[in-house]
Amino acid sequence: MNKGAIAAVILVVVGALIWLVSASQKQAPDLAPPAPSKRIDISESGPEGKPPKPPPPPPKDPWRDGLAIATSGHVEKIRKLAMEWRRNAREDAAFLLRLINTVKDPTGALEVRELSGFILGSFQNKEGLAAVADALSSATGSLARVLILALGSEKLSDDNDIFSLAEGQRVVRTPIGLSVEIRGRVVDAELRGRMIPRLKSTESTEVRFAAAFALSDSTEFADAEIEKRGRPQENGVVDRRNDAGHTPHGFGTHRVP
Repeated sequence: MNKGAIAAVILVVVGALIWLVSASQKQAPDLAPPAPSKRIDISESGPEGKPPKPPPPPPKDPWRDGLAIATSGHVEKIRKLAMEWRRNAREDAAFLLRLINTVKDPTGALEVRELSGFILGSFQNKEGLAAVADALSSATGSLARVLILALGSEKLSDDNDIFSLAEGQRVVRTPIGLSVEIRGRVVDAELRGRMIPRLKSTESTEVRFAAAFALSDSTEFADAEIEKRGRPQENGVVDRRNDAGHTPHGFGTHRVP
């Protein structure tokens, strides 16, 4: 085959290729552009585009709320709280244990320990009263006074509203504002054994007065020896009748110092 023939064949082949490529491009459909993806706007909670509702607040903690009330200085709220906690302690063993641990906790707020002490001292429960006595063993000053009075407070009432009593010869008002009656024999010898040492002359006047007052219905027990050790108006212990109009053994509604 001569060069001319070869060139002719090449031209035919190239032409055929060009035709095939052109034909395939005409037959291929145009690719549609990709559909835009829909953007999800998390700020929209509905078709109206309203902002989402805020998450619900955490559930209330009644115990934490109670601790805040106990240290608030609001007397009426504290008395109402005392009623509620007393009812809970008498019906719920777990809550009773919580009060027991609270009154014995040396790191706890004095107001909360006082409140717990008077609640535990307001009804007959061996574990609760023992806890108050245990706390008294290491207590001094104001805390010792209120724990002694708590052990000597009225324990037979079924009325939970015993922390808002009206004025009376045997009613005391505590530092946090409770008004409770100090009445009744301290029958348990172990409890008396924690209270009697507080009658000694080495104790402060206020602590001795509180101990004599709380034990004043327990003179029938030989270990109390109220008469021998001196009543609160004797032996240098202040007689409060002159400044508050009380009978010898009553604080009346005098606020516990």
